[in-house]
Amino acid sequence: MIYQDILLFLSNIFNKHHLNYFATGSLAVAFYGRERTSHDFDFKISISHKESKSLILALSDLSPDYIYDKEGIISAIETKSMANILYLPLGFKIDLWFNKETVFDQERFKRKINQTIEGQKINFISPEDLILIKLDWYRNSHSDRHFEDAASVFQIQKNLDQKYLNLWAKKLKVENYLKQLKTFPVQEW
Repeated sequence: MIYQDILLFLSNIFNKHHLNYFATGSLAVAFYGRERTSHDFDFKISISHKESKSLILALSDLSPDYIYDKEGIISAIETKSMANILYLPLGFKIDLWFNKETVFDQERFKRKINQTIEGQKINFISPEDLILIKLDWYRNSHSDRHFEDAASVFQIQKNLDQKYLNLWAKKLKVENYLKQLKTFPVQEW
């Protein structure tokens, strides 16, 4: 339950400060597909350098149980890379991935899905975009975990936008992996 509390706490802060974000990675895989162990949460945030003060202000709402490097976050915003927050009681890491403003990133933000957990709004990546980004990570890393994550979401979500998946799989050069998902043996997730 503590992990859900962390998710609710952080999304509440992001919402309160009107940040443009969505939950992704293992959080989204667990939401749309199968649960799996992870040592971090991932959030994608679309923010300009001019808006960085709003994120720093939002993070000032964190309890002393959370630590982060303010200058590291500002640098990550400028370079469109990643920064971390650490939840000390568990040694749990929260990764903040800053939007690179690619066409695909812009599309993912347009398609984010607002979900409600325990009465609180949380933005999630769409299941189609999660599949695509996991296949792209697989293409670059050949980590089976990314392919298995994509497969679990693909198999569990029954109303996927196949046209969108096919279009972006081609653009991201992961169409062969998408085809493999279609014939990947169904697992008992």
